[in-house]
Amino acid sequence: MANNIALAKTFVPILDEIYKLASLTSKLDGAAELARQGANANELIVPMLSMQGLGDYSRNDGYVKGDVTMTNETIKCNYDRGRKFYVDALDEQETAKVAFSRLAGEFIRTKVVPELDAFRFASYAGKSGISKATAADLPDGAAVLAALRAAITKMDEDEVPTENRHLFITPTLDGMIADLDTTKSREILTRFATKTLVPQTRFYTAIDMLDGKTSGEEAGGYKKATANKPSARKTFIWSWSQTVAAAAVILICVLAGPALWSHFATDEMVFNTIKVPTGQRVEMTLSDGTHIWLNARSELTYPTSFNGKKREVWLKGEAFFNVTKQGNKKFIVNTGRCEVEVLGTQFNVESYEDDEFSTALMQGSVKVTDSENPDQVVTLTPNNSATLCDGQLKVSPISNFDAYSWKEGIITFRNTSFKDLMRKMEKNYGIRIIINNPKLDHYSCSGKFRISDTIEAVLKALQQDAKFSFEYKNNDTIIIQ
Repeated sequence: MANNIALAKTFVPILDEIYKLASLTSKLDGAAELARQGANANELIVPMLSMQGLGDYSRNDGYVKGDVTMTNETIKCNYDRGRKFYVDALDEQETAKVAFSRLAGEFIRTKVVPELDAFRFASYAGKSGISKATAADLPDGAAVLAALRAAITKMDEDEVPTENRHLFITPTLDGMIADLDTTKSREILTRFATKTLVPQTRFYTAIDMLDGKTSGEEAGGYKKATANKPSARKTFIWSWSQTVAAAAVILICVLAGPALWSHFATDEMVFNTIKVPTGQRVEMTLSDGTHIWLNARSELTYPTSFNGKKREVWLKGEAFFNVTKQGNKKFIVNTGRCEVEVLGTQFNVESYEDDEFSTALMQGSVKVTDSENPDQVVTLTPNNSATLCDGQLKVSPISNFDAYSWKEGIITFRNTSFKDLMRKMEKNYGIRIIINNPKLDHYSCSGKFRISDTIEAVLKALQQDAKFSFEYKNNDTIIIQ
């Protein structure tokens, strides 16, 4: 049977969105609306604009006339790759077009996007003017910071705007920076507009494209290059800058090491675990369409697909859930002490410690169960919260919705005691704060700050209204006097 071209065109906008959400490098894409199809199938036409610089003014002639040139450049695709699938028309009708959309969406997300990201990173590795370092040059987090500083200095010299600076880094090197947990290690990351963790499977200096036909390559896709491949002990740092498009620093490590994202399997299911570093937040979508925001220092374990009669995840930290309803298939959030059960709703859960728990409901309905005392169950209605206090679940109305603005990257506090604010900062920054200033016992404050702000910046802002000093002790404790 022939491919249904009309059906494919119907889903193109949706598939484009899937690509943008799943790709790690889509943020470096140019404006798609400026490109158009060329004369041949493997060609694109892209407009190129150039102009002259400043000239001297004179009284007689005024300003020097300038020329602006716009040309259309034909760019050929590097590869012409794809895969042909057939979907029976009757199956498509009986599944209300789910058969084709699911196939196409998963193909883009799991096959096309990883290969495209891997190809781009490998291509960047071959660019001229890229600085490189071996593993011997990056033995610890301090060396990684020094390499980042050199890259930032180069972009400063090239006048690259901060919003056009992007950091791509493997979990190994990012873990080295996080382990330092110093002012410098936190401030260095603020010099980039975004930070993207790239799994090693997409991060090679060279890859081989499998043709899908010859023996051993039937599965298609790509793999790490077998010819001219780098030593397994080599680490590269790549950086480049452009004043018009985007600049990026790409940190690649092919060594095994601590990761913020892990993957494991049981006999029946495959699970992922994602850990959010201090001062960061993560936005993600599960396989069932459920949208999740994870706050700083949070950890979420979830299956790659929900195949059973219920959907179940495990949380340590804080997260906001927008759960997609799937008939009577329950969605369950497990924390150290309590369990939250829903069908489809919007709610916030906070549980950084095993005996600490609170949840707030915005839409729908949730049932909260104390795991240590299963007879203790409460059902929430919208705009109410449940908090574990002295071993009891207590329900109360939500008085301040600003507390949940963290998912927009903002920490908001209103008439909050200094002590409670420091407790919140301890959670966000993973640092111990000791208050040795009794004058702050009765001090309350209001304001907001970005999650990405350093703790030093927040404390200095508070010093403008309250009199206190602070100092570090052993890099993991702040003493406020």
